Amino acid sequence: MAVTITARIWEVADALTAGATNPASRADVVAACVAEGINKSTANTQYGHWKRKRFPDLRKVTTSTVALIGESSLQIRPDRDWSYLLRRGFEYVGDFKLDEEGKPVLDETPPSRPGVYAIVRDQSVVYIGISNRTLRARMNDYRRGHERQRTSSRINAQLRGELMKGVRLRLLCATPEASTWNGLPVNTSAGLELGLISFLKPEWNMQGRG
Repeated sequence: MAVTITARIWEVADALTAGATNPASRADVVAACVAEGINKSTANTQYGHWKRKRFPDLRKVTTSTVALIGESSLQIRPDRDWSYLLRRGFEYVGDFKLDEEGKPVLDETPPSRPGVYAIVRDQSVVYIGISNRTLRARMNDYRRGHERQRTSSRINAQLRGELMKGVRLRLLCATPEASTWNGLPVNTSAGLELGLISFLKPEWNMQGRG
């Protein structure tokens, strides 16, 4: 029986990951598939399905997730370690990389929903932000780094600078439910963002400096 394209992509991903603790990178899997004549877009989509199926613990806040990320570095303030946010409900989205144009993008498709997000350098949370549109739209802002959007331009430069040095950058996200107070609407995400910035004082947040 002939192997389907989907099955072949999964075989390639499995082969490149064999014996490793973490999944093979999207770029390596897609490149190997394209070399076999498989459509790049198809390979890219199936990689996401494969990764979620083969490595479900990367997206769940469980004991195994904490074990996977390892112990916090002694140089990191404990509550800035990314495991601190994972234990409290944040989800791991993916790793940043530089695309063919040298722009920062995620190796996974960001969620199409609003929420609070955290950028992690190695294991330390360096930026907290919020998107009232969708996280996908916000990450696209960072990819473009439009100079008229000061924050987007600044974070774009931070991401590119770190990635060019080979530093690992991850994205976490949370989508807290809306609340009310005395019958009035409360933006829980906005409150969470401000609270985390005040508490963690992340390096890349203007409010966190000093």
